[in-house]
Amino acid sequence: MKRYELNQSANKLSEYYFNSDIAAILNDIKNKEFAVALQKIQNFVSSNQQITTYIDPEIIGLKLELKLLENQLNAFDNEKIELEKLLSDFQHRHTIELGDIILEILRIRKLKFHSDKAKFEEAENDENQYRQQVESDKKQQKFDLSEEEKKELKKKFRIASVICHPDKVNDQFKEIAQNMFIELKKAYDENDLKKVSEILMDLEKGNYFKSK
Repeated sequence: MKRYELNQSANKLSEYYFNSDIAAILNDIKNKEFAVALQKIQNFVSSNQQITTYIDPEIIGLKLELKLLENQLNAFDNEKIELEKLLSDFQHRHTIELGDIILEILRIRKLKFHSDKAKFEEAENDENQYRQQVESDKKQQKFDLSEEEKKELKKKFRIASVICHPDKVNDQFKEIAQNMFIELKKAYDENDLKKVSEILMDLEKGNYFKSK
């Protein structure tokens, strides 16, 4: 009975005779080399049970495309921050150099409408709002940097912002990253090269965040 079953199994395998391993096993069975055939069967099963990692080329392409998009997004973020800083620096300098003159103009404009209550209140409101802006800008600290120091500031800020950007860290670090990024951005807006350098050094040495 067992030999019959063996022959039946061998017949089923004969359609895979093109496989050299199976052909060798069938030849051993045919020659009644059962011990040898059994060993080859065990080796065949063992070798074909190993898991092979399949690398999908489409996934590789998508990962490369995602990386490209991430780089483009980082570039847009940097450009946005640069434009915001440029506008902030211009507004600060404009206020410091012309603020008092504009305030005097607004005061005279207000007096001009002393007999028109609606226009007087509007002019007074404009004067008060601008006065608050002038006072705020005068309190804001801005360090004077050389062109070389400005380049160093920009370079260090970009490196530090990549490390502690809230969108680039794991969820468990988001709150810490948010606070640190605000502190870093404030130092950058103030041209505080020393503070930006200190934050970058702490980030690089402390390894506070792990990239996604």
